[in-house]
Amino acid sequence: MDTIVILGAGQFGRAASRLSNLDHLRILAFGDNAKKLWGTAIGGVKVCSVEDAVGLRPDLILIGVTDRDRTGQLKDQALRAGFTGRFLLLGDLYQYFDIRSATLLTWRTACSNERSPATWQSWACTRAIPPGS
Repeated sequence: MDTIVILGAGQFGRAASRLSNLDHLRILAFGDNAKKLWGTAIGGVKVCSVEDAVGLRPDLILIGVTDRDRTGQLKDQALRAGFTGRFLLLGDLYQYFDIRSATLLTWRTACSNERSPATWQSWACTRAIPPGS
């Protein structure tokens, strides 16, 4: 099983974590430059600085943003922090896979299977999806 850190705890980073095959990947942390997110968790996975996330020594880093400039900045930051492993760039995958629609389909399926708002809210919270999304 490979270990992974996701750099970018925004919409696409969260979506990538929900779409990850956890039979083959263990998500160690989200790394983000937004200090207000440090110490929080997304779906039970901690959010920390990029440097702290790289310090966990993952096998793989997923750059969880699609903007090319931001992707390059996060990759450079990880390299400066000492990462020497493999990178997976969400921006490259996004050209071929519609991550946003796949996530919305997951939400729609959950809503249609569960009639109870309390159950939906519980499901959403465990996946770091804001209720009402």
